[in-house]
Amino acid sequence: MKFVWSMMLLALFPIYLLGIDFVPNQVIFKTNVPTEITRGKTGLDSFDSFLTENNINTIKPVLNKSQNRFFVATFQQDIDWNVIENLHFNGIEYMQPNYINEMHLIPNDELFPDQQSNLENCYIPDAWNLSTGNEQILVAIIDSGLHFDHPDLQDNIYINENEIPDDGIDNDNNGYIDDWRGWDFVDAPELSTIGLGDFIGQDNDPTDELNHGTHIAGIIGANTNNDTGISGICWNTKMLIIRSGFSTNIAGSGYLQDDDAAAGIIYAADMGANVINISWGDVNYSQIIADACNYAFQMGSIIIASAGNEGATPEHVITYPAKLSTTIAVGAVTNTSELASFSSWGEQIDLVAPGNIILSTYSPDELYKTMSGTSMAAPFVVGAVALILSNEPEMDFGQIRGRLISSTTDLGTIGFDFVFGHGLLNVYNLLVDQTYPQIVIDTPYDYQGMNSSFDIIGTVTSDNFWRYSVEYAAEDSPGYNWFDVDPDIHFYTDPVINDVIAQFDFNENFDEGYYKIKIELSNPNQQENYSYYRTVYIDQTPADFYPEYAVSMKRYAGDLNEYYLQAVFNDEVNIQSYDPENPLYYPSVVADSIQIIKVNTENCETGTNIID
Repeated sequence: MKFVWSMMLLALFPIYLLGIDFVPNQVIFKTNVPTEITRGKTGLDSFDSFLTENNINTIKPVLNKSQNRFFVATFQQDIDWNVIENLHFNGIEYMQPNYINEMHLIPNDELFPDQQSNLENCYIPDAWNLSTGNEQILVAIIDSGLHFDHPDLQDNIYINENEIPDDGIDNDNNGYIDDWRGWDFVDAPELSTIGLGDFIGQDNDPTDELNHGTHIAGIIGANTNNDTGISGICWNTKMLIIRSGFSTNIAGSGYLQDDDAAAGIIYAADMGANVINISWGDVNYSQIIADACNYAFQMGSIIIASAGNEGATPEHVITYPAKLSTTIAVGAVTNTSELASFSSWGEQIDLVAPGNIILSTYSPDELYKTMSGTSMAAPFVVGAVALILSNEPEMDFGQIRGRLISSTTDLGTIGFDFVFGHGLLNVYNLLVDQTYPQIVIDTPYDYQGMNSSFDIIGTVTSDNFWRYSVEYAAEDSPGYNWFDVDPDIHFYTDPVINDVIAQFDFNENFDEGYYKIKIELSNPNQQENYSYYRTVYIDQTPADFYPEYAVSMKRYAGDLNEYYLQAVFNDEVNIQSYDPENPLYYPSVVADSIQIIKVNTENCETGTNIID
């Protein structure tokens, strides 16, 4: 056995035994523009001559894409870097040795081997050589709370330094007294027949009573490389704990009420959360949840939401809020990269991540436990986003989503499909891949009501831009029958950045109802198409206004007064009043039968102003 063991060591460590630190017969080179290798040629004459003179054997792209700028050239003999290190060729940005790197960041946590297959499937250990996180990145977890005394979580819990714990004063003036380590938004006394534990009223103690939130927190940010427990995906981050869900007597299930959940989302955004984890949902659309998500979206928070556990049902429907275009929807796969039987799937799925038999932190009595569900898949993506924001903190929702979906490991049919979305989370590619699409609709908002033709404003672009299409379908049509929003234009061939993407044309005979808008960005090879969806409500019947319910209101904001108008209608409306000579109103964001409009008093005279 001693002889066999020595041979194994030799096989594992040949580089160090040979005393070299790079592959002697390889050169990595980067071209100035995306280049296609044809019959071993780059198309750059002087560089191709150099390769031929040095007996080139093969040229392979570093990334598995049709258009590349990074390549590895392998020669038939060793390369003398003393000779070529000062050579320069037109069209080549640089050449370098193919260095052999020592892995420094494989963690020593005792349960890491139990996590290894899921982490390696997503290339997370490789990514740790590029980023282990940054404590300036704030991750909000809106769930059942946290066991704050768990030994594998304590170092990465966010503490509000602007609050003095338990002094009974709202020191930071955010409306929450003593929210020094998050907030408990649960107030469900009306559910006393099913509620367990702390569910009656809000307080500043978001301690977990269901273990679900603790499990999610461990996946994202368990203390890592500490000889204890498991490895969080983002080693260095701060997790803001928001308790919006509670335990029940229904087979150990946990629930969140819409108001508590929406409050938690808004609180997270106001606290400056860079990323928000949502591992819950419902098949029913909720306006308040949509509003809260839109608010967080506008505030710059990136929401990652689990797709739902409806995979075993005939509809396999993706749940809200994952179905909203202001979130990134995550499905679940097994450790063999097959779709988990419980995972919801459909056209809104963005990508998948491990979600079956996931080991993570759990409870004081059982520190670690495996759980399954798309609840476990979403935090994999949250941790990955925290890693990339640690390196590139200025990235916004559109950039993050584009980078996520373009860096995945493709599963299923080539390109996007309804089962795996754009593929399996690949964290290493996420950190290194600088080419990605961006598709974002700024207006109209999700589920906004429209009564006439309108412009779709936003961004559609990519490094390898070719063309995009914009289509619509009635949300209740079986299988979706897609039509061009502008019947005269099928493909748009110019990229758009913060401008008009297309115009949705319809006349007075257009059927009212909910319509889904789809923007599809195509690449020249037709194998990688990227889609983005938004839903609007078309209603051309004028709503009745109830003038008797119109009132003005005054609110106090420090030393200034703020004035608002209330307008009541018999149907959901959007108000967009405007006077070019004297702007008075901010347009409403959300369709509702009751509109509260803030009055811009900047141009109002002192005294009484009449607003029609």
